Amino acid sequence: AVAVGSEFIAAGAPRLDASPLQPDAGAVALASTLDALGFADDCNANGTDDLVDLFIDRTATDCNGNGRIDSCEIAAMPELDADGDGILDGCSADCPPDQNLDGLLSPADFSAWLLNFNRGCP
Repeated sequence: AVAVGSEFIAAGAPRLDASPLQPDAGAVALASTLDALGFADDCNANGTDDLVDLFIDRTATDCNGNGRIDSCEIAAMPELDADGDGILDGCSADCPPDQNLDGLLSPADFSAWLLNFNRGCP
């Protein structure tokens, strides 16, 4: 039996002889969902898996959509941010539509973009 949740995967083996003192007792194994699926990583060493930072907590950005935190990509390959502005060069825009860089377009982003556009942002 297997159960998959948002944080854990549980796999059960009924009647497994896990111990000589308890034959046919069975066993259950638990694993972190991200670890079990091979996605767990914490490149910014904040104690939270990168995918949680990106898609659940939304405390990190992935402007190029490759599943890696932008700041970690820049730390590993500084040439990806030649101008040193903390934004991957391929994602830089004079007037990005996602003004707060949270990966979502919202009415607040549109209002901020419109304000910047009217100030001369191309």
